[in-house]
Amino acid sequence: MKEDGRIEKWLADKIHCAPSKITRICQTKSIDTNILADICIHLEYNFFEDYVKYVNNQLQLDHISVEYFFINDQIHIGKFIRRIKKEKGIKANWLAEKVAYSEENLQKIYKHENMDIERLIKFCIHLKFNFFNLYTSYVDEQIKKKKQGI
Repeated sequence: MKEDGRIEKWLADKIHCAPSKITRICQTKSIDTNILADICIHLEYNFFEDYVKYVNNQLQLDHISVEYFFINDQIHIGKFIRRIKKEKGIKANWLAEKVAYSEENLQKIYKHENMDIERLIKFCIHLKFNFFNLYTSYVDEQIKKKKQGI
C-alpha cells in the first residue's frame, strides 16, 4: 500500500471494514483467505504467489495448475480439502491428528468456504497439495476481470 501511496482507509473502504482492521491485518502473521483475496484484487497484487512458493519449497513441489472448485464464483476451500483427501485415500483420523484437530472439527472444516492462512499451510503440507495455487489462479483471474471492467 505504501509503495502505491495508498492509505489504510482507502483499502478499508474497498473491503468494507474499519481502517483499524487493516492496521491489525498488516501486523498479524496470518489472515483469512477470503480477506487476503479481496486485498489482492484491490491492490492488484497477488500475495498468494508468495504462499505458493513457500509451500512448494516445504513440499519440494513445482508450480502445478489446478482446476477451479467454485461455488457462486468463490473458492470453497473446505470442499476442496475434502476432495483432495479423498482422492489421495487419506483417512480422516490420520489427517485430523496431523493438523491437530478432532475428527469432528475436521468434518466442520469441510463446510468452511475460507480458512486462516496458517491453518491452510498445515493442510498443504500434510496432504502434499498446494492449495495456494488455487487462490493464485483465482486472484489472477479476478484482477484481469477488474482491469477489463468486467
